[in-house]
Amino acid sequence: MRLIRLHCDDYATLGVILTPDYPAAYTMELPWRNNQAGISCLPTGCYQCVRVNHHIFGVTFQILENIPHRDGFYFHRGNKPTDSKGCILVGRYFRDENNAVELRESRNGFNDFMIALDGVDNFMLEIEEL
Repeated sequence: MRLIRLHCDDYATLGVILTPDYPAAYTMELPWRNNQAGISCLPTGCYQCVRVNHHIFGVTFQILENIPHRDGFYFHRGNKPTDSKGCILVGRYFRDENNAVELRESRNGFNDFMIALDGVDNFMLEIEEL
């Protein structure tokens, strides 16, 4: 599976998750801030993802990687970069709200993402810039 980052600015990093067959979801992450904990998106690269039952996010996928000074990355619902501390937010589309892009229909988009991965317990995620 691939996450293609389409746009990055000081506000957010926007992307799309592609399965081998079709786009699975749109994504929003924090902007790139030199991999600083809690304020930066993940670096590009390949990551192992594993299905977990998180105490806040419910059934989702955790992104496993040994990145110094950082841990606890998940896919979850959210509409703005501030809804994340470095995780990947999932939704159905982007919308400009008061001159700030938001990820919309996050609940439905996250459900679509999980349905696309029904029966999958782990996968490799490749994060790349467009």
